[in-house]
Amino acid sequence: MPDPQATPDARRCALPVCRKVLPADATARRRYCSGACRQAAWRFDLPVAAPKQAPASPKDLEELEAGVRRRAAHLAVHAQYVADPLAGSGKQAVALRVLPGLVDGLLAAHVAARRAAGDTWEHIGQVLEMHPDTVRRRFGQQQADTERREDLGDARLADPAGTSRPATVPDITTTSSPTSPRKQPIEEPAAGDGGSEVTPVDDQTGTETGTETGTDRPRDLRTVDRLGPDWATENDVLWWRRETRAGSVSPAWPGSGWTARNAQHTPITTGAGKRGAYSSRIKALTAVAADFEARRRAQTAHADVALEGAPEGWRLTQTQADMDRHRWNVVTPTGDVAGTVSKAGWHRQAWEATAGDPANRHYHPVPVEPVGDEPGRSSADGCWRTRNAAALAVARWHAPG
Repeated sequence: MPDPQATPDARRCALPVCRKVLPADATARRRYCSGACRQAAWRFDLPVAAPKQAPASPKDLEELEAGVRRRAAHLAVHAQYVADPLAGSGKQAVALRVLPGLVDGLLAAHVAARRAAGDTWEHIGQVLEMHPDTVRRRFGQQQADTERREDLGDARLADPAGTSRPATVPDITTTSSPTSPRKQPIEEPAAGDGGSEVTPVDDQTGTETGTETGTDRPRDLRTVDRLGPDWATENDVLWWRRETRAGSVSPAWPGSGWTARNAQHTPITTGAGKRGAYSSRIKALTAVAADFEARRRAQTAHADVALEGAPEGWRLTQTQADMDRHRWNVVTPTGDVAGTVSKAGWHRQAWEATAGDPANRHYHPVPVEPVGDEPGRSSADGCWRTRNAAALAVARWHAPG
């Protein structure tokens, strides 16, 4: 191998670990001897450290392990139907149809539990006899999707200062840690004379509590006719009922159009065009209003009833957003969401049951379907006849026996 220091005046590769002499025909702009060295130098100058996963709390680990055990028990029941079917029950055909999905769900839940416990992708890949990159692509994306869904606002934002907020103005403008909107829904506002909503008033000061005050309160507001009387703007900032900041819009740069952001300054791109921009200001304001309304309805309670036939404490809850989707949440006596039930869109007299909390960071839905001639089974395949039957199936899946 030639000595790289033999020609000290020659131009050399800029990569510190290479330093080979550049070809004689290299242009003045060329700095590296090959494309591999150019990529290595970029990684050397701009190292990207892999984010370390925060260790899970003992409670989270216990919940994940309990979910794995419940999935394993559910899988064992269906496997028994395959191995020893009852004549004429039809359970074998149903079990064969749902087994692949149950196996995939159990595997994903196990990987999520091991990742939360601190295992690396390499260790998980050795146990599953899979390449670490394959395991990361298959299961890591599911965790990223659930975390992104939780971070983008499928949760309630609490008040960091601990101050009270009026029932008419949901607290969506704060930036503290989110919690599940289904566990702590906001009560619907009370109606006053003429159908108007009543805003709480401070007994000592006589002023409305929880509203924008001082210099932060909007002054020069202009009603947006296309959005309705509840919406007004001030310097491209959109306000709801002149008290709650919903978001803002601004001219896109570079290029044309308008960009939209919510109250937490998170970009809104639903229905946007290229580069996340809207073609007009009113379309960007409409996107901000729609995003705010979706968050508000997801935080406002609509119904809360007891689950008939279940032990004391089991309830069915529903927010306004759940009502739009014809969905109910099955809540345990401890306040956790065991699963959801919803109307089958293709069958009016059928309900679908799914185990798992959609607001959970490690959410892996498991369809709970009737087996054989189980009571409450609908004529539609894989569905239940009534809402109560579907909710009881979720309760039995969450707490067997």
